[in-house]
Amino acid sequence: MASRTIADGRAGCGDEVRRGDCPRAEYHVAALRSWRHRFTAELIGLCSDCMDLWVERRPDTREQALELAREHSVYCNVIVDQGEGTPSMLAACLIADNWWNFWWD
Repeated sequence: MASRTIADGRAGCGDEVRRGDCPRAEYHVAALRSWRHRFTAELIGLCSDCMDLWVERRPDTREQALELAREHSVYCNVIVDQGEGTPSMLAACLIADNWWNFWWD
């Protein structure tokens, strides 16, 4: 399938690769398009239960990072509980790091 972007191409994968709490394909596409627009996020790796993004523009303010941390935790509910521990800690990581990692059990 020829696609303009990886996010567009993900829509064609269907849900046969979906596992556990992993969102449906249309949610991946919407999130990736939004993050690409707002943060110049690029999908680097994708498998059935994980996704890695490289982000060129990190959140500018603590408030923006906290809102993004809440958005990430809705998209990937284990990112706080099994990852950074609190939304505030996740927000600090989003300000400091260009890599965003998601995984689903």
